This record gives sequence, C-alpha cells and structure tokens, in this order.
Amino acid sequence: MTKPDKESFSFEFKLDVVRRFLAGETKVELAKEFVLSSPKLIERWARKYRDEGEDGLRPKRRDRPPRPVGAARLHPLVQP
Repeated sequence: MTKPDKESFSFEFKLDVVRRFLAGETKVELAKEFVLSSPKLIERWARKYRDEGEDGLRPKRRDRPPRPVGAARLHPLVQP
C-alpha cells in the first residue's frame, strides 16, 4: 500500500485563502469550502504570510541550492 502524495497548492490559491482568513472568515469554513485536509493548513499558511509576507506562500525549491558561479569541483578522494 502506498501513501498518497501531498497535494500542492498554487501561490494564488494560498494567498486568496489566507486573505479571506485574515479578513474574518473562519479556518473551518474555508477548509470545508475548499475541501482542504485540515484547518491547520490555513493556520500554517497564515503564520508564514505574517512572518515572511507573500514570499512565504511561494513554492520553495526542494533540491540542493545551486552552486555559486566559479565554485571549484573538489572530489574527496582526489588530492590536488
């Protein structure tokens, strides 16, 4: 049996939900309206929005950060 993938939501969707939540709609009502798995999700988005602004709701890269330009490639077993 496999675990279902986490659903991802667009920046615009999260921003709309958070703005409605901050305008006074309850997280329970919004979670039901948008068929979200939990009202806690809206709480998390709102906290990120308060702490980081709109950028907190934008998707983040999940892989390694890019290497700085000109960074030397060093192999651990090869001595210069």
